[in-house]
Amino acid sequence: WSTRKFRCYLDKREFDLYTDHQALIWIFIPSNRTSNAKLARWAMELSNLPFKVYHKPGTAMGRVDGLSRLPVEHVAALTMADLLNPNYRPFPEGPPV
Repeated sequence: WSTRKFRCYLDKREFDLYTDHQALIWIFIPSNRTSNAKLARWAMELSNLPFKVYHKPGTAMGRVDGLSRLPVEHVAALTMADLLNPNYRPFPEGPPV
């Protein structure tokens, strides 16, 4: 998704792509082929972009995936009425800064 959204920036100059998934690096080597249709589509879609792929262990990347690993302190059930209510405020005091 992000490569489609930011393609206008990505196709202008070569960039480095760092991944913690070492097994995926071989997909981007032009001489390799895969029978997995999903991986083949990824490779084909990204093949027009000028980039180099590097492996970097996840422990060396720091906190790059903070939102998905953010601890949840409180979970509240929302109804459709809550979502459609124009006066509904999910953060009564405002979002934390």
